[in-house]
Formats: sequence, structure tokens, C-alpha cells
Amino acid sequence: MTIATRIDSFTFVATKEGNVSIPSQTLIWWNPVKQVLHREKTASLHLIVLPAHKTDASLTPSEEEKPSALNILLILILIGILYKLISYIQKKKAEKRVAYMQSEEGRFKTLLDSCQGSDAAALYQDFYYWLEVADPKLSRVGFRGISELQPSFSKALSQLEEVLVVPERSFDKIGFINELTKFREVLLKQQQVRRESLPQNINPVL
Repeated sequence: MTIATRIDSFTFVATKEGNVSIPSQTLIWWNPVKQVLHREKTASLHLIVLPAHKTDASLTPSEEEKPSALNILLILILIGILYKLISYIQKKKAEKRVAYMQSEEGRFKTLLDSCQGSDAAALYQDFYYWLEVADPKLSRVGFRGISELQPSFSKALSQLEEVLVVPERSFDKIGFINELTKFREVLLKQQQVRRESLPQNINPVL
């Protein structure tokens, strides 16, 4: 007749990976029926504890947020490329703007802005600054050569000369701009004719 039953269980929690050996244990218990002391010996155990798999949940905040050296290097390279690219674009824009301001169109725009102002000396200077590009030969002749090419421009040019000497004299800005615009059209047509006749001058027909 069974008086009592006992079952013992044990749970082992590994704290680090590696080979673990659990030696055999001797268990002693008293048999009250037979009045005998029993000894039982367990078998030894040999276990291999594998390293725990790291998941996102197991990572510490410092491991999650700390960027790797490769990421830092890539960011620095990207910043360097962007810096050089921005510098290159700004340089090209500045060169393009300088080239435009030195062109006939850019200098003429500056001249028109001067026409709207009240500084006759600046207007005179910007006029010849533009003419040096529009027609270098005519810029060396002066107002006399311009009047011969476009007689209707003579009055406006004379007014400009008078204002340079006596700033209080009246100056017809609108009339000057109208004659200036027509004068520019004449010069542009002359340049077009020269360009179209250039191949014939280079390769004359024999």
C-alpha cells in the first residue's frame, strides 16, 4: 500500500554560454513501511549552453541609437560631396552672371537702368561701356560718328552733353531711351549682316 508519493523537479537557468557539467547527486529517503533508509544516485548531466540570440527588443538603448563607424563615414562623405556641389553651382552661377554683365545684352540692361536714374555722369559712362561691346570702332569715334549713323539721335546726345556740364538743364529721358533703342537695333542689324557675309569673305569665289 502506497502511503505517499513525492516528485521533485528542478529548473536550471544558464547565465552564460559554454559547456556545463552537473555531477550526479545522492538522494536519501526513509521507507517507513520497511523501516529502511534508501539511497538513490542520479546520473551526471553534461549540457552545452548556446549564446542567446540578440533581437531588437534585447538591444540596449545605447546599442540601438549608436551609429556605426561606416554610417558616420558615409554621412561625412555625403556632406563633403554636397559642400563641393553647392560651391561648384555657386561658382558657375557667379561666372554666368559676370559673363552676362560683360555681354552686350547685360551692358545694355545696365545702361537702361542708368537712364532711369538722375546721374548723368553714370549714364555717360555706361553708354560708352555698352558701346565698346556693341560697336568698338564706333565707340572710338564718339557722338559725332553716332549722329552720322543715326541723325535722329543727335538731339538726345546733345542734351546729355549739356546735362554733364550743367546738371540743372532738362533732360528728356524717354526720348533718349527711344533713340537709344532704335540705335541698338541698327547696330544689331549691322552685326548680323557682318556675320552672314563672313563665310564669303573667308572663302571668296574665284
